[in-house]
Amino acid sequence: MNNVGFQNHIIIGHVVTDVQYECKGADRVATFQLYGANNESIMMNLIVSRGRQADICKQHLHVGDLCCVDGTYNSSGDVIIADRITFLKTKV
Repeated sequence: MNNVGFQNHIIIGHVVTDVQYECKGADRVATFQLYGANNESIMMNLIVSRGRQADICKQHLHVGDLCCVDGTYNSSGDVIIADRITFLKTKV
């Protein structure tokens, strides 16, 4: 059995795409790509954020910003569902 969806991952990196935001009824979703590192490798990661956290990403997260994403891979293992996003650096 593949348990990739149950492992928590922390990735620190730079945002490389604009945040894509969708609002469908009460469900709000923000997606973006993060070029970052975890304890295993450096790679491009697709991040999905939902709800209030998606709203915050839409307003405050931009290409080049440094952030930390704490989340889990989805069942197919190609998207990280963010539990928490921490902004580490702001542009001056």
